[in-house]
Amino acid sequence: MEHGPRVSMGLPVYNGENFLERQLESLLSQTFTDFELVISDNASEDRTEEICRRFAERDPRIRYHRSDVNHGLAWNWNRVFELSRAPYFKWVAHDDEHAETFVERCVEVLDADPTVVCCHSATVDVDPEGREIRQWPARTLPASERPSVRLADMLKPYPAFQVYGLMRRSVLAETGLHRPIPEIDHALLAEVALRGRIVELPEPLFRRREHPARSVRAFTTARARRELYRDPTAGRARVADWPGVQLSTEMVRAVREAPVRGRERVLCWLALRHWLARDVRRLGAHLVREALARAGREDLLVDTGLAAHLRARLPRRGRSGGDSASA
Repeated sequence: MEHGPRVSMGLPVYNGENFLERQLESLLSQTFTDFELVISDNASEDRTEEICRRFAERDPRIRYHRSDVNHGLAWNWNRVFELSRAPYFKWVAHDDEHAETFVERCVEVLDADPTVVCCHSATVDVDPEGREIRQWPARTLPASERPSVRLADMLKPYPAFQVYGLMRRSVLAETGLHRPIPEIDHALLAEVALRGRIVELPEPLFRRREHPARSVRAFTTARARRELYRDPTAGRARVADWPGVQLSTEMVRAVREAPVRGRERVLCWLALRHWLARDVRRLGAHLVREALARAGREDLLVDTGLAAHLRARLPRRGRSGGDSASA
């Protein structure tokens, strides 16, 4: 009987020729070799297809799939998970890189402790040439045995690095995965944290690349970011389209459907209430900025000093996991 791989890595990509080859080299150089690499090309218009096919011919562990129509970021991220087969799964972005022992170290942690549902590492930010520009130490609270502590830490305004961690497929299958909502990876990580411990290794084995083509810079308005995530072939969503409303709704759903009972469940609701109170305050600032942008009067942000005021009211969450321009 043929056995499948132990690890699946899913790489959703759109027009990723700028850094794709570096990432593929870092993945194929992993010391842990029992993996498959599933690539979903979302109708790229640059050299992405040529690069992927060339690497797939070189290594049979690569499974390349291409869509003739761009279905949006969320669809593509879910697509690589649906196409994967292994009990352990991780998403990878085309513009990041991994140390050669990343997968091996994460597999060791998941194999040793069934209460751990996700393993990642400390992170280093690098520039387009790979030079280090910032370090992000490993977080310890997501590894707590208490779901309320893990959730409270996931709700902090911190980059969602753990979305690139190695996760148990069975746990991911219980979540809503990536819905077409900006910053949805924060809600996904809340769902994961409510189902088990998230461990971050102290070694900086993950390299996040900062560059001008990142979607947080290329898609600057809330409307543009919603369009980035949305599948244009699926029609318009019927739920409220205000910035933050859909994400808040998903956070509530995450806690409501969590397999947590008793006192810990009450504490989870209290943690979420604090986050929602903060989100309601920032929602008003988003609406003002979006209204001015739609009216073509962004100049008022500069002329009146309103921009600085709005920035002060918008907590910095950092780059979301799905914020790669490789959707």
